[in-house]
Amino acid sequence: MILVLVSRWTLYMKKLKAIVLCLFFLLYAGQAMANNIDVSIGINHFSIGSQLKFYKDETGGLRAENIIGNTKIDWKKINNDVPNFGFDNSNFWFILSLVNSSKIESKRVIAIDYPLLDQIDVYAYSKNKLIKQYRSGDNVAFNNRPIRSRLFGFPIEIPANDELTILLNMKTEGAAQLPIDILEESEFHDNYHKSVILEVIFVGAVLGIAIYNLMLYLSIRESNVSYLYYIGYVLSYCMLHLTFRGIGYQWVWPSYIGVNETIFFICLCSTVIFSLLFSNEFLDLKNERKWLYKLTSLILIIVFVALLSSFSFSYSFKVQFLVVIVILASIIMFYAGITQWVKGSRAAKIYSIAWVVFLVGALLIGLNKFGIIPRTFITEYATQIGTTLVAFLLSLALAERINAAQKKNMELQKMSLDIQRKANDELEERVQSRTRDLEKALNELSIANVELNNLRTIDSLTQINNRTFFDETIYKEWKRASRSHQTLSLMMIDVDHFKPINDTYGHLAGDEVLKQIAQIISLTVKRPSDTLARYGGEEFSIILPHTEFEGAMALAERIRSVCEQSELIAHNTKLSVTISIGVSSILNFDTSNYEISDLVDFADKALYQSKQKGRNQVNGSILGEQKDS
Repeated sequence: MILVLVSRWTLYMKKLKAIVLCLFFLLYAGQAMANNIDVSIGINHFSIGSQLKFYKDETGGLRAENIIGNTKIDWKKINNDVPNFGFDNSNFWFILSLVNSSKIESKRVIAIDYPLLDQIDVYAYSKNKLIKQYRSGDNVAFNNRPIRSRLFGFPIEIPANDELTILLNMKTEGAAQLPIDILEESEFHDNYHKSVILEVIFVGAVLGIAIYNLMLYLSIRESNVSYLYYIGYVLSYCMLHLTFRGIGYQWVWPSYIGVNETIFFICLCSTVIFSLLFSNEFLDLKNERKWLYKLTSLILIIVFVALLSSFSFSYSFKVQFLVVIVILASIIMFYAGITQWVKGSRAAKIYSIAWVVFLVGALLIGLNKFGIIPRTFITEYATQIGTTLVAFLLSLALAERINAAQKKNMELQKMSLDIQRKANDELEERVQSRTRDLEKALNELSIANVELNNLRTIDSLTQINNRTFFDETIYKEWKRASRSHQTLSLMMIDVDHFKPINDTYGHLAGDEVLKQIAQIISLTVKRPSDTLARYGGEEFSIILPHTEFEGAMALAERIRSVCEQSELIAHNTKLSVTISIGVSSILNFDTSNYEISDLVDFADKALYQSKQKGRNQVNGSILGEQKDS
């Protein structure tokens, strides 16, 4: 009977896997080559999952030397930030190119944050020549990893003005996922230490709740094994989590290759077993719901059999089977809690809420591991967050049972307790009402502050930044450029023959001209880091961080040309208006010789040259080089 069930289960999972893969390839398959990632552009952390191309080698016969430079490989696109192929033990090849366009060597780390992968091979090629090769995974001794970390880290050195082609080969019996990033070495280690701290906090919090309940069990006279089952559940999950996050392999059994998967499966089974035993005892299903008790007992037997016969089946099948069992058991336990809640049990109410949280987490991670939904922060940490809440809520539920038992001996104090509870509820309601009023007032104050700031920094006529905003921004950008030794450019713009426009058509027409000129410049200046402001009167300014002199001159010429070719309309009159522009830039940032006023003064002088030479033109100069253009 068991063999028939196993056979049917295997056939069903193969069909489901085939359907999901067919849909995936119909939607996203296509011929593609590797994307180029420039590691010299100043970004410390690249999330590159969606930029990879992959090839599924179902036979497992390909080697790196057969792939590199082979134009016949049918690379497919990946459209998710985290490549996810569900439970598929095929060989997956990934390719990308790392470019270093700077003049210095770039040291990076390829990081893969999924410690349960069996084997990952990384090959670095330069001009089709293998220069570096790594192997890692939980089937590789921890001390043999390229970087000794619970994460898989592969150090890569990209020479100056060079390009490396990176091949990755992934093979695993579990969920085939590849959460991959490229980081600087320092950031990789910082992220690792932060993640360890978070894991310690999580495990410490859950263990603290378990220890509290153990002390509670030892201190009360009631012999209730629910506490022991609860503690067993919490300890099993903590061990499961440490295995899942790769911490156990790093700290406890680093020399035992392949044991990670076995421990993970055992912990997963024990977590299910203790949770079912706890539910049976806590809800008293044997007396209250006999058919549910028989159903949970059947699931317990199935999990015990799966645990004892775990060496007879593949890891992939065992995990898929148990994930389905976890989801099924969660639904059953939630239903059991609801039936007791309906009967008026407050402890069952808290229990039901706890299992709703766990059920959502189990569903999310189950669907993710089968490749039905993508891997995200929520899906990856759903059970971690959910288990913390479940541990807390179940602890509350156990405490509620103690309270219910004690209330039987406190009937004489019921009236005073009810009065006190009512007073607390009324006080809480008043506090909540005051809190809502305070939040409303704070929200209105925040809106008023935003409006006030806009009035302070936005020009009322042109609706662009005003002189105040310009002065604040040029100071910040000057300081930033000084620290990073970056180029800073400034553009001063003046509307030609503006006074005759006012004299001929009136000041309202002049206002319309200024608004339309401001709009034209805004549409031409597209970088978010560039700052356009009305400097005063008919004069505008543009602050250009990280912009070389030639680039600033080219942008100025483009703005001048667009304004010259634009036809303005003021009071039903078509006008052709030109502008003159002055540009200044400071290179290699020597603040000992120059100040902000020098940058503005050089731009003003260049603007004056444009006016003197006949207007409708661009002139510029570089501080320190006395270079005019």
